[in-house]
Amino acid sequence: MQRLSAVLTLVIALLVVVVASAQPSEPGPRAASPAKEFDRHPRVTRADQQLLARAGGWLWWVDGDCNASAINLATLRVRHVEGQHCRVWPNPQGTLALAPIGGSADLIAERRLAVIDLKDPRGLRQVATIHHQDGVLASPVAWDAGGENAAFCITSPAGTEVIRVTAHEWEQRVIRNACDPVWLGGDRLAFVRDDRVVDARGRALPLRDLLLRTLRGGDAKITALAANRSRPELVAIGVARRAQYGRAVPPAALVVADLRGIGVSYRRGDSAAVRETGIAPDGRAAWFVDGETGRSHLEAGPLPPAGPGNIPIEAWRYAWSDGGAFLAVAEDHRVEVFDWRTGQSAVVDNISARDLAWVR
Repeated sequence: MQRLSAVLTLVIALLVVVVASAQPSEPGPRAASPAKEFDRHPRVTRADQQLLARAGGWLWWVDGDCNASAINLATLRVRHVEGQHCRVWPNPQGTLALAPIGGSADLIAERRLAVIDLKDPRGLRQVATIHHQDGVLASPVAWDAGGENAAFCITSPAGTEVIRVTAHEWEQRVIRNACDPVWLGGDRLAFVRDDRVVDARGRALPLRDLLLRTLRGGDAKITALAANRSRPELVAIGVARRAQYGRAVPPAALVVADLRGIGVSYRRGDSAAVRETGIAPDGRAAWFVDGETGRSHLEAGPLPPAGPGNIPIEAWRYAWSDGGAFLAVAEDHRVEVFDWRTGQSAVVDNISARDLAWVR
């Protein structure tokens, strides 16, 4: 009898174990996060830590699944933003960021920007929302040097508008028939209107002759614009030939010039129009995004010296450190940080970045 009782006890215990193991795990971040966080965690060798610490600041990236993350290059601390954001634009001080909400499939219809507090010790969470119901996002977000004002472009069947917002209040000021906003010298708003670069007072910069010489005839259509925040004040312009109904057709080109219209240009032949541009703080180099492939290309700027020869001239994205002494290059599964003067580099591995930003 005692033997039968022991057997029954063992059978019941085994049934309890089997039933318990068959139950689904409790949902929530505790069950799902370890593998996900490990997959998104960058790796740095001990030998590369010294150069990264010297570069400093926070390096932001967005992967192909619209996950936004950042690494402090001095401490190697990593932070992840909650939710999906296919782009992220932190201000220069690294205190706030604006980002579109949702995955890549949502970008066509989504008409909101998330405001993310980057200093919240509890995590990188959305703290406010900027609604732009009149149209969809049509440009990167441009921050002024003080990190208190941002501007972006939206487009709709009625045309384009630049929306300017002030941090913490987020009230919107609308500038109609304008797009591709930048901050000249870090504090003076400018934008594209009627394929001219104009300031907030409507005065056009003297760039038309340079753009026409670059295209060797025909009307110029500006497809992208960027500006540095320091002196000498420079702009990087994506330009193509303007066809009927305002379409951009080959040849496409990148133009890097000062505000007097003096600069250099790079014709790209029959390539697709330039989708986005960026420029080094000191103007020694610029990059553009090919509108067809989505890849970025690096070109020398109008000011010497050129960068080291070992820096890739094609990558997914580029981002300069605050003073321009270092350049981050997003390759397939890593980001390589280069010393612009010496060419020495360090690798942050296990990152599949499709967008980059570097702030203090």
